[in-house]
Amino acid sequence: MSAWDAAMRGDFHGLMDPGGGEADALDAQALLALATDRAPPDVDSMRAARAQRGLRVAALRALLDEDEARLSAIGEAQRAVGAPASAAAITEGWRRLMRGEPAAPDGDADGPGRIELVAQRALGLLEAGDVEEATTHARRATRMARTEGFVFLEYLASIVLARVRRHAGSPHLAARILSTLARVAPGPWRGWIDYELAMTGEASAGPHRWTATRALHGEAVEVRFAPAARELAAITAACRPALAAPPAMRAWLEGRVTDAPGAVVGLSQPAVDGGGREWAGVFVLATGPGRARRLLRAGLDGLALPESHRLDEPYKLNQARPFLLLAELAFAPGPVAVSALFERIYGFGYQPTRHGAVLRMLVRRAREKIPEGASIERGDDGLWLDPGPGLAFPDPRCGVGLEGLVLRSLASRDGKASASELADALGVSSRTVQTIVKGLVEDGVCEVVGKGRASHYKLEDTTFWEPTIERMSPRGVAAAER
Repeated sequence: MSAWDAAMRGDFHGLMDPGGGEADALDAQALLALATDRAPPDVDSMRAARAQRGLRVAALRALLDEDEARLSAIGEAQRAVGAPASAAAITEGWRRLMRGEPAAPDGDADGPGRIELVAQRALGLLEAGDVEEATTHARRATRMARTEGFVFLEYLASIVLARVRRHAGSPHLAARILSTLARVAPGPWRGWIDYELAMTGEASAGPHRWTATRALHGEAVEVRFAPAARELAAITAACRPALAAPPAMRAWLEGRVTDAPGAVVGLSQPAVDGGGREWAGVFVLATGPGRARRLLRAGLDGLALPESHRLDEPYKLNQARPFLLLAELAFAPGPVAVSALFERIYGFGYQPTRHGAVLRMLVRRAREKIPEGASIERGDDGLWLDPGPGLAFPDPRCGVGLEGLVLRSLASRDGKASASELADALGVSSRTVQTIVKGLVEDGVCEVVGKGRASHYKLEDTTFWEPTIERMSPRGVAAAER
């Protein structure tokens, strides 16, 4: 495959050593000047029939390189060679999104251009907080790219869909999309893919420019893509309690809502060990009666607390209630009435004669968890937590139930696994897994493949069509074009 043809499919590596005939080499060298910062945009040496296509692909490469100045220059070059106005508008849309500004509304464009416009619209809606509409547009862009057969735009649309899926609270679906893309997408796409994969909480995410893990450890990260910069700022605030909380994070950090914002939803997921025990991804930091704030696990190491006051221990799903009680008391502005506390934890009304002993046992178990210097007090108005010098403990309210754990486990196994494999991974019975998956199958989230003992479950995404290595390899693309 020539360097030019490879670039048209999103693989820019061949441009560094273009092959093929003399004309192709000249075109590839001109495209290299457009796609990198080695030379200013110059299309004089490129055959006119290819100039407009080359500039479009070069704009995507500039986006992947986070190069706003090059996007501006490419837009000027598009106007100079007489490209349709929509082409320059699309390039300007990427530049505006990089700056954190809303892209232009959908307009007229050819097949590839329409896909980019819809993808831009999805990202813009996501930044505006309209996750539902962003999902609609991301799904549409992915289907269009698949139907039209533009492989490099399928990379783009799939990454956008994964980003939207994560913000919609489905990091397991995002992880599946991105893990598959990571096996087939050429190098220049890996920075964005690896970043998004790391933001799902996927431990196997590789090195990348937009390093979420560096932000998790409090390091300064320079990012020129505004949506990523905002996410990294949110991560930093969720790890360093001394920092002011961004407005979009405030309600969650202050304990008023339990669903984590999209910026940190993947990183807030608990880990599950081989014994089916959860290791919390989110903790509560209580610094005084009624003074508390959530933080991500990575923020524990930076706390100026004795190790005994950092309660980092695993628990099974049926062992989480002592921490639930501590969390309810930590975020309460004052004493919590016994009846209200019981109902929040157990989900039904409190009857003193029937439930008094249950609540007393729960309080005793919670007191056994906390170290000397902290205490749970009880008065006429109810119970309250005195954290002493400070107390950090898991917040099970930000965990996931067994259904979510099953979905995550499926996603980590390339989207398919047997009931026994899932049961072993989660430390529960196969019957429990089968009951959960039955509901997921009815909802269309999973499907059963095979029968009897040979059967396994497959994670479904009605939009994402797994880009197999064969289909997205140069050989597979060439075969599809014949």
